[in-house]
Amino acid sequence: MIVPKSKIKKEELIYPIKFYLKSKVLSKEILVHVDESQCMDFMDWLNRNKYAENIQSWEFFVFDDIKTKENVVIMRNEIQAFKMPRVQEIDADNYRIILQVGGF
Repeated sequence: MIVPKSKIKKEELIYPIKFYLKSKVLSKEILVHVDESQCMDFMDWLNRNKYAENIQSWEFFVFDDIKTKENVVIMRNEIQAFKMPRVQEIDADNYRIILQVGGF
């Protein structure tokens, strides 16, 4: 989907990230709502970016959920798959919003 930059403020977007976990004990799906900064930190963590500054541990990631006001901890070895929106700048006037799917 292509959206004009004038219609949205990228820094005010809320990104819902849905996790599908391997665990049989807990709920198999976890939904976390984060801002762009946390989304980028998560991608750095996921890709083990050694230059990332906001990484607490490579084994787990702590999200500050914007909607529920709760902290959510995701263990790297428990992620089976995830879905999250991704906003890409495609030219001077437009963004492309796509659904990114990943997993292990």
